[in-house]
Amino acid sequence: MPTIDMERDVTHGDCDADLNGFSSLASASAVMRSHASHGPFCMPYLAAHAYVSAGVED
Repeated sequence: MPTIDMERDVTHGDCDADLNGFSSLASASAVMRSHASHGPFCMPYLAAHAYVSAGVED
C-alpha cells in the first residue's frame, strides 16, 4: 500500500488550495474532473464534489 507522501506525488500543485467557491455547476464539474484521480487529500476535488453533490442550480 502506498504511503500518504507517495499518493500526494500524483496530485497537482494546487491540490492544497483553499477555494473561495464556484461560479457555476459547470466550473465545479470541471475542477472535479481535473482532480478526480487525486484521492481524498485533494481539497479542490472534495470541494467540487460537495458542490456538485449538493445539487446547487446555476
